[in-house]
Amino acid sequence: MSSLSAAGCGSSDGGNNALAREQQLRQARSDAARAQRQDDRIKQLEQQTRSNKGQSGQAPAPSGRPSTSTGSSRVNFSSCDANIAAAGGASCAFAENTFYEYFVQGGASSMTVYSPTTGRTYSVSCGPNGANIVCTNGQGAATRFSQNAIGAYSQAQADKYAATHNLGP
Repeated sequence: MSSLSAAGCGSSDGGNNALAREQQLRQARSDAARAQRQDDRIKQLEQQTRSNKGQSGQAPAPSGRPSTSTGSSRVNFSSCDANIAAAGGASCAFAENTFYEYFVQGGASSMTVYSPTTGRTYSVSCGPNGANIVCTNGQGAATRFSQNAIGAYSQAQADKYAATHNLGP
């Protein structure tokens, strides 16, 4: 920043800082608008999925993943929010922590995730399933979120989540 203020022909660091803050504000507004559009699209797709589920009763599970206790080859996910769904006994807190860990670990195919509900840490495997990422813990619990939701998530959102949620020991 000091080289920029020196080239500013009499402008102070305050002017440069104000310009930088203005640019950050414009970027934040742009990011928020993009995130809102993606949230709206996700909600629309979820509504379409719910309409389609009415025909079969359940959403498809990825191949090789645990099935529900009924022995079905499908897993019935329940929405935790517009981006995250849980199944097989996974709590929404665990599903949200799974989303967070997947983001901060750069889309890792395996990781450990803390469940605030049980107070335990679980090994989780994640992989693509169409436009979604599905993560399972090998004990029947599953989490689903869209790849678009991961793409729209920011480090600032992750930092805020980490500061306000129980990520474990």
